[in-house]
Amino acid sequence: MGKLNVIVWKEVLDLVRDPKFIAGLFIPLIVFLAMGSMFSSTAASVPQKPCIALVDEDSSQASRLFAEALARYAELSCEKPNAKVVLEKGFGAKVREGVFDAKVYYIFSSTSISESEVASKVDDAVTAAARDLFLKITGLKQRLELKKYTVYKGRVLGIPPEAFYGIVFGFSNTLIWAVFIVAVMVFQLVAISIASEKEYKTLEILLTQPIKNTTVLLGKLVASILVAFLEGLVMAVGMFFYFQGIASMSSPTATTTPFNATGDILRQLQEAGLTPTPTALAMYLGLVFASLIFMLSIGVVVGAVSNDTKSAGSLSGILVPVLIVPAFFTMFIDIDTLPLAQRAAALLFPFTPMFVAGKYLVTNNVPMLLYGLVYTLAWGIGLMALAAKIYTSESLLTFSAKTLLKRFRRSRLTH
Repeated sequence: MGKLNVIVWKEVLDLVRDPKFIAGLFIPLIVFLAMGSMFSSTAASVPQKPCIALVDEDSSQASRLFAEALARYAELSCEKPNAKVVLEKGFGAKVREGVFDAKVYYIFSSTSISESEVASKVDDAVTAAARDLFLKITGLKQRLELKKYTVYKGRVLGIPPEAFYGIVFGFSNTLIWAVFIVAVMVFQLVAISIASEKEYKTLEILLTQPIKNTTVLLGKLVASILVAFLEGLVMAVGMFFYFQGIASMSSPTATTTPFNATGDILRQLQEAGLTPTPTALAMYLGLVFASLIFMLSIGVVVGAVSNDTKSAGSLSGILVPVLIVPAFFTMFIDIDTLPLAQRAAALLFPFTPMFVAGKYLVTNNVPMLLYGLVYTLAWGIGLMALAAKIYTSESLLTFSAKTLLKRFRRSRLTH
């Protein structure tokens, strides 16, 4: 056992001394702390009691009893209500017949996940108040008929909040994770391709051929894009059906909504500006292309500083958690609702524009799509110039992270 302990101790020291091990140890911790903080801040933004504006057009005993019951589950006096409940004339008569008939307008100020949580709390409050109302008026059969509407940016849509959020949230999230898969695949394929050629010494043979280094680099980039697009397409199709299934679980029914047609939903979304326009779609595709250039350049740099595929995989594994944070961030939080300083910090993070673009496409936010396109393209061109310089240099074969570290230490000693 003594010899085994020596071998184990030696291997542990070799692994721990690797700078990539230190980075891989702390980066996931930072990522999960950031994600935990994100989820807790989202939960904290959801009020304990929703704010509901009650409009009583009936002025009956039943409507007054309902207002008293609703006050126990929601705030009825506030500046910015989360929903509006309308009790029309004849409400009391229908209650005596055992029917609770009301209109509920769910007010969405953003597309963040907290809005859906608030809508759920509104549902719970209205249902609980209706139950208490029927308990006070005994001997009646209970039946709730809630006509649900969604209010988005001041426009009333005849769409229940479940269907509205399922469509908007599902479509934008499909785009977020499709872009994530393609981005990860692109830079990993390029990085491992270059590192493997360095490891197996085939890069030396390739560079001695009568072919320009830039042509070799371009070939690798195009091949990586094609393979990554195939992977992303398959993933996007799968996630589309996944989110479509989630949306169908809360699809509108004839007893709770003023409509019962998918075509009516799409028409109202189009009128509200929640379907992509040709301009927004063109901007989005341009942003995706710029993001691919950005990720490809990162892949070239990672492959160039790696001695073999193992080190390239390690460096790639460090970068993936860094991509997960903005992906989850844009999935659960609406950046446009953040304070100015936090919003600026989020949008200046190089990886944020490629993920938030999905929501901007759904809401037709062309100015922000244009910003993301220009900003990401600037990063991509800058890093691609650096990557091309590394790849076409004479020191590509000997260029590595260890070499950079040695030069850095040597420069510190000289100063």
